[in-house]
Amino acid sequence: RYQNAQQQAAQSGTNAAQKSRSQDYKETLPGGRKFTVHLPASYDPRNPMPVVLVFHGLGMNGSSVAALSAMDLTAEKYGFITVYPDAIGGRWNDGVQPQAA
Repeated sequence: RYQNAQQQAAQSGTNAAQKSRSQDYKETLPGGRKFTVHLPASYDPRNPMPVVLVFHGLGMNGSSVAALSAMDLTAEKYGFITVYPDAIGGRWNDGVQPQAA
């Protein structure tokens, strides 16, 4: 998927010198997992950049943790890509079984 982002950015002719704003896009993996990727304004597909995965809490989703965490602002400041995955069914497979009501 990262290569996909690189190809999209390269095809649109964006690079650090030309790009004046960040870019967000949404993806869905086979199996249904969705995620949002934030490419900072400094992103240049010709140069490697660190990636930070930001996981949300129970009952939230990637979009809500993106809004609450302000990690995109930190990504802009320090130059990294943020990825916000959605848990399937609102829960991560952490081994904890839901309690019966």
